Amino acid sequence: MALVTTSRRSTPLVRKIAKDLAFATGSTYLSRGKSGIRDIEHISSYYFVISEFRNSRIRIQLFSPEVLLLDLVVVDIQSGIRDWPLFRGVRTSNELYAKSIKKACSCETLLFESELDAISYDGQQKRYHTFIVERYYDVKNDVKK
Repeated sequence: MALVTTSRRSTPLVRKIAKDLAFATGSTYLSRGKSGIRDIEHISSYYFVISEFRNSRIRIQLFSPEVLLLDLVVVDIQSGIRDWPLFRGVRTSNELYAKSIKKACSCETLLFESELDAISYDGQQKRYHTFIVERYYDVKNDVKK
């Protein structure tokens, strides 16, 4: 099981995104507080860190023991109230994202076709989030895309 946490100084939006990601993937949400990353590494072998990046952009990082699996920068967030049945898992247009998240969480991942790089999931209280990813860091090939 994975762990989802935030940066130390997180905003309400970042906390909401992190809690809903934990709900969607069946992971545990951990309020970061004054805990360092080294403290979190011992709790779970896979963990997400959600933070606010430059220019109010959201950054989503997925770590495994001592390795960064995903490093995403989100440029557009679409959130709202869903009017469809709850889907427990993650939908994405990128196969790399799907494989990495499935490996970390063992949750259901669905691929959909889109011209944009996107990740979507259903949260608590009928919320949903869709992220448009500007760039990601392909750790395996050491390339920024």
